[in-house]
Amino acid sequence: MALAEIQDQPMVWRTGGSVTRRVFERALAERGITVQVVMEINTREATREAVAAGFGLGVIAENELGGDERLVMLPFGDADLRMTLYAVCLRERRRLPTVRAFMAVAQEDGPEAKGPNPAG
Repeated sequence: MALAEIQDQPMVWRTGGSVTRRVFERALAERGITVQVVMEINTREATREAVAAGFGLGVIAENELGGDERLVMLPFGDADLRMTLYAVCLRERRRLPTVRAFMAVAQEDGPEAKGPNPAG
């Protein structure tokens, strides 16, 4: 789907602090695409419910979509909507077993995972 296809569509936005929203707004602005913001919501769960209720389109990260059969993901092939996420901890806690285990999982799940090895 092309991003331009949502021109003038009603949108349910996350609040201004949402990274997902900022990434999506930047892609819209770069293409001169405008949408009709019908409401702003604080949480991704509330965004999903508003979209399911028919208020408009919503934007959430793919991994946050969940298995809600009421919703359909519309991938945009013409926009780079990737976000960079970081997992961090205090230097003195990086050797704790739970922190090491968490960082190992985070590195496995991130195809572009970078940074020091949590074990070292």
